[in-house]
Amino acid sequence: MAQTLFKLFFTQRLAALASTESLRAIREGLLWVLPCLLVSAGFLVLSECARVLGFDPQVVAFLAGLHNQISSIIPLLVAASIGYMLAIQHRLPQLPVAFLCLANVLLATFILREYPRASATFVLFIAIASPLLNVPTMAWLHRYRWTRLVNEELVGHNLRGTINMVVPGLFSALALVVALSLLLQVPYVAQLQGPQVLDALQSPYGSGLFVTLMNSLLWFFGIHGVYAMQPLFDVLDQAVVLNGAALAAGEPIKYVLNGGLLGSFVFIGGSGAALCLLLAILLVSKSQSMRLVAVASLPLSLFNVSEVLLFGLPIILNPRLFIPFLIVPALNAMVALTAVQLGWVAPAVVSVPFTAPVLLNAYLSTHGDLAAVLLQAALVGLGTLVYAPYVRAIHRQATEGGTVYLKSLDMTFRGLEEKGRLRELDPVLASHRILARQASEFSRIQQISDYEFYLEFQPQVSIRTGLCTGCEALMRARDANGTVHSPWEFLQWLAQARLMPDVDVWVASQAVRQYQAWRKRGFALPMTINVSSATLTDATMASALCRSSPRPMARCRWRLPRRRWLVISRSRARLSASCKRLAPRFISMTSAPVFPP
Repeated sequence: MAQTLFKLFFTQRLAALASTESLRAIREGLLWVLPCLLVSAGFLVLSECARVLGFDPQVVAFLAGLHNQISSIIPLLVAASIGYMLAIQHRLPQLPVAFLCLANVLLATFILREYPRASATFVLFIAIASPLLNVPTMAWLHRYRWTRLVNEELVGHNLRGTINMVVPGLFSALALVVALSLLLQVPYVAQLQGPQVLDALQSPYGSGLFVTLMNSLLWFFGIHGVYAMQPLFDVLDQAVVLNGAALAAGEPIKYVLNGGLLGSFVFIGGSGAALCLLLAILLVSKSQSMRLVAVASLPLSLFNVSEVLLFGLPIILNPRLFIPFLIVPALNAMVALTAVQLGWVAPAVVSVPFTAPVLLNAYLSTHGDLAAVLLQAALVGLGTLVYAPYVRAIHRQATEGGTVYLKSLDMTFRGLEEKGRLRELDPVLASHRILARQASEFSRIQQISDYEFYLEFQPQVSIRTGLCTGCEALMRARDANGTVHSPWEFLQWLAQARLMPDVDVWVASQAVRQYQAWRKRGFALPMTINVSSATLTDATMASALCRSSPRPMARCRWRLPRRRWLVISRSRARLSASCKRLAPRFISMTSAPVFPP
């Protein structure tokens, strides 16, 4: 029970997080930046190929410079695209808001100009996070007339909307400047100094787990992990150099955990071991759009460039891929460290560029050890197996969830998992909204399963005679504490769970039992029950209603004519001609017109 409640709570929180409109704006905004990322990554791959093939260093530098120039404007494009999406949600002028968000990133870059480490770490994060705060602030300010500079009757709609965003944009920009200026007063934030001693690598498992988890966690929120932990990565790169010097001097290699091991065996394909995710998509996913993104990202992931996948799916702030995004690199690190310490694979002794191709980087980093290539291939397969169920769950159409047995009604409710296909409208938003609704429905049904259901009989009195002419059987529920709950509290959930036909049959059977008990005591009264349209249109359940009648119904068959349908009005449900002759048998059970005195 506790495990079910925990899973339900986690599912609801996850669904609520994934279904927020702000995350939808981030996902769609990042997707718009994908073409620029592809172009930038293409230049990076070309520069690396030119370097390996021995081209002129000026050509290599030129191609790398093109990559750097495009990469430098990515935060600006990200801020503008997210701001544009949020402006649509808040009913603000889209382009002015997008340009204001872009200007805020430029302001942040200028403020951080004397703090290169802080700038490299936080600019992309600011580009993603600042629109989430600034656009709602601008929308709030825009509601006040004193922030509007132009009278609505003097100029056109576009000009009015643009000029009236000046004051809200100014206030949001000032707030960003003040916040960053105060943040830079903290020395650790300004310098981003971390552990720069090699002693931190003496416990490889703990340090390796910390580095991989922190890198993935930072990337999940849009912060470049390598930039954020640059001092520690500098130490890891230095450890490779020291290993190489020890090998040349014939001394034992001291540092098992180093930058070469992380680049070759942990971040295979980039952050989160993106190559494993790509293979899982290509092998498991049936979503055409996911496969297209995977195919586009695959050539770049072979060079450990994962930005296309991070922004294209996207993975940033996508709760559905958060767990495997953390687990796969951490698992890779533990397996690789164990293999090296057991002597199955040689340690990294050669510094290899991070963008060196997969398989080749493992071979070169370990000074030509073929076992390293086999280990890398095995880790790719292992990571693919970890990602596969998560990829499959994203677009899975329907699976059975937990079941709840309603003991009082003698019926079973089977919870449904999420339905929806990825990348249809906004798949993460749509699927998680469905999941949140179904999780809430499941929890309500689970609570209702402990209720004790019973019938109350409400008198029907003639306004002319003042005599009781019948009664209506009404369903009631009592919880374990004896509290009687209103029908509205549980009937709506039973209806959403499509359990009303079972409820109708139960009510009818209980009403018939009470009617027969009264008859045995010499008392009879017309009795009516309420029947939902879902029951009347279900031949099986309607037949069950017929069998619950106190009169013989052996010759009755419940069949709706092909061309006659149940017509439902706002106030009542009318039966078709073939159903009317059956209705009195189980709805109206007429006898004495009044209660006995």
